[in-house]
Amino acid sequence: MNIPNFSKIELRKDGAFGIICPDDGIEYHIYNQPDQYNRYPYQEVKDYAEAHPELCVPEPEPTATEILDAKKDCYCKRIESTVFANLSSGFKFGQNTFQADLQAQQSANGILTAITAGVSSPIGFFSKDNQWVSMTTSEFKSFSGAMILFVNSTYQDNWSKKSAIRACTTIEELESLMASYE
Repeated sequence: MNIPNFSKIELRKDGAFGIICPDDGIEYHIYNQPDQYNRYPYQEVKDYAEAHPELCVPEPEPTATEILDAKKDCYCKRIESTVFANLSSGFKFGQNTFQADLQAQQSANGILTAITAGVSSPIGFFSKDNQWVSMTTSEFKSFSGAMILFVNSTYQDNWSKKSAIRACTTIEELESLMASYE
């Protein structure tokens, strides 16, 4: 393959390269691992870089804002991952704990739809420990409402935490906030 004349080759900290392709003006990350797709073969870019050291520049250090934004993204993802764990952990209704993950929500909605349509069948729900809990129509409607409230409060807590994370203006403020969540 013919390597075009690059105007700049960024030497990345991980041993890869950053180049701007003169053909299309797009910046490419040239991975240093053979199983990764590269716009240009890694070894050829490496040879070109060694032959043209005047074009090589080190990868710029991230700015404080970039570091803060990356940390915010990471922490928001961590908070997001707790939502599903919390829904799966479940909520207490009566003497039992019930999961409120997507499958449980769909099952509860199906039963509630059947009740509304007048379908007569045993009404109840499996608890988190896989025990059938019989309920009256009225109890099931209360149960379904409790599940919705639990799901909504779980998501509202998630949104509130992520908003607080995004509002942080320093790494110190962000780290302090995250410590308060643990």
